[in-house]
Amino acid sequence: MGFFAQQTKVVKIDDENTVTVRKLTYAERQDVIDKATQVGADMEAQVHVGRMKAELLYHAVVSWSGPGFEGRPVTPENIGALPPDIADLIAAGADELQSGLADDEKKA
Repeated sequence: MGFFAQQTKVVKIDDENTVTVRKLTYAERQDVIDKATQVGADMEAQVHVGRMKAELLYHAVVSWSGPGFEGRPVTPENIGALPPDIADLIAAGADELQSGLADDEKKA
């Protein structure tokens, strides 16, 4: 697989609903970090974890399908409107993709 091939994962919510997430690009990851970090006058950085998780989902969710999504399109507003337990399931799948390369992937 080339460096620029988009990596995706399907997250199964239940028997009828799924979400496809993708690995962020370097620029997208930096954007997520920037939006979730504030640097004070003393140059100390504060990371807002909730904002970081939300921004990750806004960038990572590619599509969803199933009756639970009620025909709504994938938008930051609709992602933010999901119940926390569903968003947490999606975030767990997205987090798996964002991790570094596994040892066998490094050798490939």
